[in-house]
Amino acid sequence: MADCGCGSGEFLKYIRNRTTKAFGIDFVVKGTADKIIYLKADLNKRIPLPDESVDVVTALAVLEHLDNPLNFISEIFRILKKQGICVLTTPAPFSKPLLEFLAYKLKIISVNDIQDHKHYFSREDLLALSREFTSINIRYFLFNLNTLVVLSK
Repeated sequence: MADCGCGSGEFLKYIRNRTTKAFGIDFVVKGTADKIIYLKADLNKRIPLPDESVDVVTALAVLEHLDNPLNFISEIFRILKKQGICVLTTPAPFSKPLLEFLAYKLKIISVNDIQDHKHYFSREDLLALSREFTSINIRYFLFNLNTLVVLSK
């Protein structure tokens, strides 16, 4: 299991009893914890794992921050084992005005995080990025403001 863009690793800590080994990958992480190996990496480049080495990849609220999302999705495909699954989330395009209002006007979410959003992905964008996968399931949640994408290799 690999959590790309793991931040402080909270998700991995939450699921560590449900896995035998997990990788947390982000540009600021280091060290190890019980069943978790943290790897420092730029997700715009190569993910530092061997080909077909993990059965599940998560990328929660990561895709919108990347300069090269196509490379990232290709890297996920590369590290996933056959029949592996990727679960990712990203804000839907129509969430942009609300997120900007919450950040810039009300100041209740991070301005820096919203300024770092490079792209809001439509369904068509996500389908085009994920064309290597055999199965692509796209759904919306939280009043259709966020997108859940489940990809199967």
